[in-house]
Amino acid sequence: MRLLQNIAIVKTPQSYVAEALYKRWERKLSERVYPITTYFEAPDNSCTGIAPGIVPGTSFPTILHELVAPVTQILQARIMVQTNIALVTFEELKVPRYVRFYGAELCCYPYRPRQVVCKLCHNLGHHDDHRLRPDVVICPPCGTDNPTQLHPCTSH
Repeated sequence: MRLLQNIAIVKTPQSYVAEALYKRWERKLSERVYPITTYFEAPDNSCTGIAPGIVPGTSFPTILHELVAPVTQILQARIMVQTNIALVTFEELKVPRYVRFYGAELCCYPYRPRQVVCKLCHNLGHHDDHRLRPDVVICPPCGTDNPTQLHPCTSH
């Protein structure tokens, strides 16, 4: 459990357990339904790149099936949430310059992770949809907990 990020991580060496988790989209715990997103851990001799230009909302299987690298094998591919960017894991240690998606060439760049910042409370380590206290209303400009209608609002 990563309480700061409000996520749980499950690692398993059994492929059938990973496949069962991969096919589930949500989990019910204590009368609340939580979304599930499954990612496979990349091996040591791999690298990750990004390929902008994917249509937002394209499914994971479609991206993995239609994305082709000319020189190396693609191990895993998924679209980054609410973007048009595919996150692609390659078999070798060098990101290719181009990948093909439905026959179109897309530029590919090395992936450099960014620090996650919540747009509501302005804290580091989680997105606004994975807040530690989802029941607390937060003023987006100033980050005040449970603000009144006429609170003095000064942005960060």
